[in-house]
Amino acid sequence: MIRLFRRLGARFWIRFALACVVAFSLEALFDHYVESETTPGLAQSIFNVYGLYEKIVLAPRNAFPERTSVIEIDPADPGAVSIHDVCRQRAMTATVLRTIAPFLPRVIVIDKYYLNSECDSNAALRDAIRDVSATIPVIVGRRIADESKEPRYLMDALALPQQPGGHLAGAVVNIDRDTRKLPLEWAAFDSASAARQGGALVWQETLALTASRAFEAPAAVTDHHPRLGWLIDHQSHPYVSFIDASQFPCLPVTALTSPGLPSACMGKPIASLEKLSGTVVLLGEINPDLDEHASPIGPMSGLYMQANYIEALLDERYYRAVPVFDYIYGLLFLIGLEMALIVYPGEWLKLAGALVILFAGLLLLLWVTIMLFRCYVNPALVGGIAVLIKIVHSFFAPAEHAAHERARHQRA
Repeated sequence: MIRLFRRLGARFWIRFALACVVAFSLEALFDHYVESETTPGLAQSIFNVYGLYEKIVLAPRNAFPERTSVIEIDPADPGAVSIHDVCRQRAMTATVLRTIAPFLPRVIVIDKYYLNSECDSNAALRDAIRDVSATIPVIVGRRIADESKEPRYLMDALALPQQPGGHLAGAVVNIDRDTRKLPLEWAAFDSASAARQGGALVWQETLALTASRAFEAPAAVTDHHPRLGWLIDHQSHPYVSFIDASQFPCLPVTALTSPGLPSACMGKPIASLEKLSGTVVLLGEINPDLDEHASPIGPMSGLYMQANYIEALLDERYYRAVPVFDYIYGLLFLIGLEMALIVYPGEWLKLAGALVILFAGLLLLLWVTIMLFRCYVNPALVGGIAVLIKIVHSFFAPAEHAAHERARHQRA
C-alpha cells in the first residue's frame, strides 16, 4: 500500500486534497443556502437543485390560472376565525358558502376536513352545505389518518347531508410526499373500524380529481382525457408544473364575513365576487406551521398546492414518469461531453461552443419529450453525477497514468 502511495506521487495527492476542499466548500455553501430557506430540509434542498430545470422545461403554458379562485382563511386577517376556534370557524364557513353561492361558481371546494365535534354551529354548516349543493357541486375534504402507516383509513368525519339529486362529495386532502406529483387516488379503508375488522381497501379520490370531475362532468374527464384515464387505471401519480401562488385570484375571507374590516391577500391579485362565477372556488386555511410544503418553486401552503393540482388537471399540465429516460438522456449527455473533450482537447473556445450546442440540444430534446409525449424526464441527477465523475477522473487520470508509466519502466 505504501509503495502504491509513493507511485502516485505528490502531485496526485495535492490534486486529491484540492478536490476534497472544493467538494466540502460546495457542500457547506449548499447547506447554508438550504438553511436560509423558509422551509429547510431535504425535500426543499432537492427541489432547489431541480428548480432551474423545472422552470425552463416544465414552465406552464398559461402564465395565469384560468379556472380556479381562492378564498383564504388567513390568521393575519383581523376578521378571520382561527383553526383553533373550531365551532366559530364552522359558522364562518356556513356564512361564506351562502355568500358566494349566488355568484354561481362552477364548483366549491372546501380544503378542510371536519371531525366530529360538539358544536352548535354544526347544524348551520350542514344546512349551508345542503342548500348550496342542491345546485352547485360542493367538495368537502376527508383525511387519511396517516398515509405513511398501515393500515391507512379515513378519519371519522362530521356527518354531512346527502340528498337525492344533490351535488355533494367527499374527497381526500392528503398530498404526495413528493409534492411534484399530483395524487389522483389513495387506497384506504373507509373507516378505522373497517381497517380493524379486515374490510376491503377502497380507492379514494383526491380533492383535485373529484373537483376536476365536477367541473367537466364525470364522463368527460376520462373520455376527453384518455391519458388521465390511463393514469387512474394504473394508480400512477403524475408530475405537474406549478404556478406561483401570487398568480391565483384571491379573496380574503374577511371581505365576505366582515366587509368593514381591512383585509388583504398578501401580494396576490384581489378577486371580486363576480369573478368567482364559472370557476372552481377553493376555501381553505393559510397556516405556515401546520400546512406548508416544499415545492419546486419554493415553500407553498397546502391550499395553493391543491389549487395548482386542480389547475394542472384542467389545463392538462400533468406528465407520466418514465425513469428509464433519465438514464438514457444522462448517458447521451455523457457521450456528448466525452466526444467534445476528445475532438477539441485544449481548444477552449471550440470546446465551449460544443458544450453550448450540447446543452441546447439536450434541452430541446427534453422539451419535445415532455410537451409532445407528456413524459416527465429529469436527467439532471444522472447528468450531474456523470459530470462529477468526469471531474474526479480528470484529477486521478494524470497520476494514474504516471504510476502506470513508472511500473512499465521498472518492468522493462
